[in-house]
Amino acid sequence: MRAAVMYARVTLRERGRSALVLALLVGLVGAFVIASFAGARRTASSFDRFAEETRAADLTVFTPELDTADLVQLRKLPGVEAIGLGKQLTALVNGGFGSVGGPLDQAIGRTVDRPRLVEGRRARENRVDEIVVPEQLALGEHLDVGGTITLHAFTPAQTESFAEGAEVADPVGPEVELRVVGISRAPSDLSIEGASGGLMFTTRAFVREYGDQIGSFAPVVLRVRVADDDAAARFVRFVRTRYNTPDSPGLFQVQPTSETEGAINQSIDVLATGLRVFAAIALLTGLVVIAVGSRRFIDDGAVDLPALRALGTSRAQRIVASGLPVAVMGVVGAAVAVIGAVLASPLMPVGLARKAEPDLGIDLDMAVLGIGFVAAVALVTSIGLLAAALADRAERATSEPARSSLLAVRAFDAGLTPPIAVGVTMALQPGRGRRSMPVRQGISAVVVAIIGTIAVVVFGTSLERLISTPAAYGYNWDAHTEFCSQGAENDQGSCTVARRTVADDRAVAAVSDVFTGTMEVEGHPITGTAFATMRGDIKPTVLEGRAPLQAGEVALGSETLTITKTKLGSSVVIVGDQASHSYLVVGSVALPVFTGSADPGDLQAIADGVAMTVAGFDRISDARSDGGRLVLRWRPGADRKGAIARLRGVTGPISTSPVPLEVERLEQVDELPWALGGFLASIGILGIAYVTVAGVRRRARDLAILKTIGFRRAQVGTTVATQASTLGVVGILIGIPLGLVVGGLVWDRVAASVGFASDPTIAALAVVAVVLGALVVVNVTAALPARRAARLRPATVLRNE
Repeated sequence: MRAAVMYARVTLRERGRSALVLALLVGLVGAFVIASFAGARRTASSFDRFAEETRAADLTVFTPELDTADLVQLRKLPGVEAIGLGKQLTALVNGGFGSVGGPLDQAIGRTVDRPRLVEGRRARENRVDEIVVPEQLALGEHLDVGGTITLHAFTPAQTESFAEGAEVADPVGPEVELRVVGISRAPSDLSIEGASGGLMFTTRAFVREYGDQIGSFAPVVLRVRVADDDAAARFVRFVRTRYNTPDSPGLFQVQPTSETEGAINQSIDVLATGLRVFAAIALLTGLVVIAVGSRRFIDDGAVDLPALRALGTSRAQRIVASGLPVAVMGVVGAAVAVIGAVLASPLMPVGLARKAEPDLGIDLDMAVLGIGFVAAVALVTSIGLLAAALADRAERATSEPARSSLLAVRAFDAGLTPPIAVGVTMALQPGRGRRSMPVRQGISAVVVAIIGTIAVVVFGTSLERLISTPAAYGYNWDAHTEFCSQGAENDQGSCTVARRTVADDRAVAAVSDVFTGTMEVEGHPITGTAFATMRGDIKPTVLEGRAPLQAGEVALGSETLTITKTKLGSSVVIVGDQASHSYLVVGSVALPVFTGSADPGDLQAIADGVAMTVAGFDRISDARSDGGRLVLRWRPGADRKGAIARLRGVTGPISTSPVPLEVERLEQVDELPWALGGFLASIGILGIAYVTVAGVRRRARDLAILKTIGFRRAQVGTTVATQASTLGVVGILIGIPLGLVVGGLVWDRVAASVGFASDPTIAALAVVAVVLGALVVVNVTAALPARRAARLRPATVLRNE
């Protein structure tokens, strides 16, 4: 062992520059991989830590009244950490409807709902004229700290008349100008709720001054923060059984924030998964590069192996002596990797998670850093020992008599010209002894690069197709109108006319009335959706199984199936605002999200909800009496613009299917696959370059002999170019099928996690472009080695031999 250590020391001293390059290569790959894994962990936990930092409410309870004793009892429930008491204030914010709340106790803004300050300071509780506005509202209204907003409030009488169905009139309540002293960001601001400006709270002084003069659709609002999901479920069960009696089934309405924030978690999960996949592929390709570099480093020192064997060293001792320098470089490289990952940590997280991250900057994830360091040392040491064993075996093979290459014989028999036949042989024949070639490593680098590039193409084209296919994310129709939806100011007569007009229009192929209502599936609050077919056949997008056909059947979103631990074919209990009933689960569906709806129950993730028949809907809810939405599908070739203009006078605005939050935020990972593709392409180029350069150097004697027997300079160049092209073709033949499989699996994983009905898309032209591009790149990469080979002087090479 002492001799091995001495030999390693001498090797590192004599070839320090090469050792440093290999150590830096290990550090670069390691930093990339460790930073990506650490970034994935940081990304995945960012929103939960954001909610903890801001003490965000987990549940919102709406009720017309609440006794002090009841509030005390609710605060004492197990797992309840804080309850803030407030009220909804009905007012226009700078002339438009906004979400405004007034705190009624000291809990809101302290123990619950204390949003992060992006700019400025918090409002003083004793000031009537100060307010902190959500970041989204500030952006939409172009507000800065020091600016003002105007609240024009509706009176209690106006609000009561609106609730009874009266048309919305101009507000006649207090008009108050408030000075913006801060801009905030809360978890809900990142959700669909934030798209309309977000929720802002006035001061308690404002409520004391104006509260009695401003109307409220929710006089008592509880913002509840709980310890975990079990505590939330217990709270919901307690409220339902304690307060919602048969005489007043909807007295207490509980809305979990998960209904509006589910899409955020799914978007962040997709990003975290993308980073993990990115790190895993980078790790595999990095190991290929490190293996190639380690083999070259050890092969360059293989000339010492005969001397070591002559000194009486065993094979194990020679392997340790040759591999130990690589192990030392592994330790140095691992240290560089850890430092690099720490320095790169401020770049993480990215996308939506970056807005949620409570502590941007340097992040020390000791678990990932520690595991990464140990894994880097172990992997590089193993690669070094393996390369040393292969080099020792190759060196011993030099004493064996040379045998003719069967591959070369077959190439010539196939009628290939000598330069091409020799080039194919050099690409695929590893050789023996000191002239052996790292063929497998080179091919592996090209294969991995092709796999990654094709997988990136599949992901990118599948994402583009998803965005242009509304049916894939629940909008199984072309347009919809909110004319008769919950909260719309229309009588039943005008709604009946609108339905009949749309159904009878010549441009409409199918139309359905869609009803929604807040429900609970096995204690999990969601939105229930029912389709009443009026013409044609419009149903929810089915992911698995089928759509419900009978009153006792339902289909659940994929996220709902996971949360409630339900499988197709099993039964679930669904509780509505009027009753509860057991249903058979017959399918999994993607459900639409009608953004901008007056119904807060519609703000759920597309993978979280329940679809049922109208008869099944009526068993447990009377929400259908409030009206529904008309969804329609145009006839092929119909004049859509003309039809919209014709129907708009009866139905009001007709909207096309909006792109949901989950789909929009998938674009945050759109750049990641292309960055990975660039990284993998670089790995492939490095592999081709190394094999061709090493081929020219190690096969210099063979090339010199070929020139001696008549090969011209152009033929020698053709030989090297053929070698590179052969490696490229082999990589393409192996890499493209595997890349299609890998890309399909990654896309299926993403689609399943978010609840899409989207199969992987293969762009034939893109695949052809990758093939042609790969062949061009390998030949360009081989140009310099080919030129060097053509300039070899046979006399000089053979004399050195």
